[in-house]
Amino acid sequence: LSLGEVRRLLAAVPSTRDQLLLGLMYGCGLKVGEVCQLTWADVNIAQNVLRVRYARGTRVRMLDIPPDLLPVLKLGHTRCPGDDTIFQGRMAGTSLSTRMAQLIVRKAAKDADILKTVTCMTLRHSFAVHCIEHGDSIRALQEALGHKSIDTTLAYEACILPEGVESPLGLLPGRRDPNSTPADPSIETRGAPHPA
Repeated sequence: LSLGEVRRLLAAVPSTRDQLLLGLMYGCGLKVGEVCQLTWADVNIAQNVLRVRYARGTRVRMLDIPPDLLPVLKLGHTRCPGDDTIFQGRMAGTSLSTRMAQLIVRKAAKDADILKTVTCMTLRHSFAVHCIEHGDSIRALQEALGHKSIDTTLAYEACILPEGVESPLGLLPGRRDPNSTPADPSIETRGAPHPA
């Protein structure tokens, strides 16, 4: 997604909970399974970091909390028990299902009039591409995404559109500025048809 499309997507979500859900997936580059299992104990307000367990729960990584999401997380952190999941499911004591998270993202994309296919993984991919475009290091991005291999992270570089090619014509010696007035006006009319 472009930055404008991400902005429209986040603006199309009506509830604070769902704004936080999409905000964490895009703002931290989380997988849907990772964001759905977050608990309030994973939020460290003192250090402004989020503890993220890998989808299989075998390892953890610490990520900076995006400043825009801090107020909501601070409020929830003070009000909710630490063992509660941030995103509650329909049944008491359950977390939001990954399927429901996908439906929330899909509806937001539709409401934002985004014609591309948008999934939860699209937000993670967009996070990675935008970080590279912003100049973040591949090594730091690898850590943020939790990739074991740097090659997995390097694949995102292929998504960066190259800058436009500048014609070398203007670099030739003796070329004048095309915006300047020609020394001999007749040069510009030479070969042009005479008015009838």
